[in-house]
Amino acid sequence: MAIFLFPQFEHEPCWQYLSRLNDYRAQYMLSMYENWEICNVMLARITHETRATLESMCYGGLYSLNADDMWDLFESFASYYLKMQKIKIKLESK
Repeated sequence: MAIFLFPQFEHEPCWQYLSRLNDYRAQYMLSMYENWEICNVMLARITHETRATLESMCYGGLYSLNADDMWDLFESFASYYLKMQKIKIKLESK
């Protein structure tokens, strides 16, 4: 079981959280942890807003996903969120 805590900060976009987590994993050699352990850390420390969004994307079945599917979901959501944020910034600058 993973023995580290890695909270998502209040108002921190999910893509930024995932980026920080991946940087942290690389820096501290956390590649020894399995995906399910990292997913448990994320689920314990993501904001309620992020959790609710992920839950709605899975029709309430977030906790029934296996670790690989959950990791894929989190990466896809973070990537989509980043793209939407870039589009929003581009539209606001016009």
